[in-house]
Amino acid sequence: MILILILMLLSYTAFSQDNSSKNLSLVKSDVAIAVDGFIDDAWHSADSADGFVQFQPYNGKESLRRTVAKIITTENSLYCLIVCYDDRDNIEVNTGKLDDFTGDVVSLMLDTFNDKKTAYKFAVNSSGVRMDARMLDDGRNRDYTWDGIWFAESQVYNWGYVVEMEVPYKSIQYDETLSSWGLDFDRWIPALNEDSYWCAYELNEGQRISKFGSLTFNNFTPSVKGLNLEVYPVGISKATYLYDNKYKIEPNAGLDIFYNPSPKLTLMFTLNPDFAQIEADPFSFNISRYETYFNERRPFFTAGSEIFMPSGRERSSGFYRPLELFYSRRIGKKLIDGSEVPLITGTKVFGRLDDWEYGGFLALTGKKNYSYLSHNLSEPQAFFGSVSLKKTIYGNSTLGLLYVGKHTSDGYNGVLDIDGAFRESNWQLAYQFARSFRNSDGDFASSIGFKHGT
Repeated sequence: MILILILMLLSYTAFSQDNSSKNLSLVKSDVAIAVDGFIDDAWHSADSADGFVQFQPYNGKESLRRTVAKIITTENSLYCLIVCYDDRDNIEVNTGKLDDFTGDVVSLMLDTFNDKKTAYKFAVNSSGVRMDARMLDDGRNRDYTWDGIWFAESQVYNWGYVVEMEVPYKSIQYDETLSSWGLDFDRWIPALNEDSYWCAYELNEGQRISKFGSLTFNNFTPSVKGLNLEVYPVGISKATYLYDNKYKIEPNAGLDIFYNPSPKLTLMFTLNPDFAQIEADPFSFNISRYETYFNERRPFFTAGSEIFMPSGRERSSGFYRPLELFYSRRIGKKLIDGSEVPLITGTKVFGRLDDWEYGGFLALTGKKNYSYLSHNLSEPQAFFGSVSLKKTIYGNSTLGLLYVGKHTSDGYNGVLDIDGAFRESNWQLAYQFARSFRNSDGDFASSIGFKHGT
């Protein structure tokens, strides 16, 4: 605590952009809205946001191209319309795939808990290709593994282009007791190398969720209807030809369940999951002694993964690199002979309660016998578990507690972690202390970082 007070005394007070006047009123439409990139009559009653400000190249200056954004809602979905004015020849219209595109891009960002720390980002380029992410740690980090169910279309005209988005309320988590959310819009214009926002931000600080504008609900409160229960049964059969027109048939089945009893709580369960539809890892040629690091792509593990991440890591500056203690790719991992350890079942819960974030995870993998270089080897049955708890303090700082463990018939090993990040407008102090356990043995590790000025 003494160190924190000293840092606060040594720090200077940075100029803060004032976005308090940035406010949109959310009105409800009784007319169905078609998401097709055309401006329907229903949009005439929606509140408008314009006056975008450059983040770069000329920070704080008015955008060189006019942009108008509108927000409206129905009972079940939030809709966004963004109209971008420009000459047709200046607009880059590039195709791509989900979460991977270029060209002219617009984004909608929603702080649905109004915690000034986390937000959803929905981006669409001029061709209608989508990207989504979770913004974390006041915008310092992004989680691109999050994939929500939402819709978007675009239309290009001689005078510019139009993007329409639909975000179903059941696709996101939010605090249903709030009367307003944090809100911002972004437009990237590659022809001008210009990045402009509805809200203004310091160039040396970057976009900050704590400086978002607001979306105020007008006689409407979003709420989740129905059971919000998704059940996905999976059936697979494998046929192997033996001889004399004889086959070996191996049927298999699995089950995935997603349940949101409230907008702030998610429960997940999987039994004998099938990840065949997941995008394959990129090819890499590794001749070092260290294994290749692969990002997690399996939906069961990516959902709510931010709760199991330590606080304070920044995606851009890299001033602080905490230990990654929860690496889920080791659960149901690929063995050296190319086979995979079977994931039998798993369950996960994560959510929020006031200033608290919590998460729990449990998985069971089966025994796997395999051979390598004429040696018979075996991967034992194992239980994997993790519990995480985070507390927001002083508005934009975080304290965290994390346990990660693995239990087999041979014993157990695990790690207990205490981490946190103290943030002010012009400095950040992040730390992590960890204690490992391997049966009766163990050791300590720590990481700490301090950043001043940005």
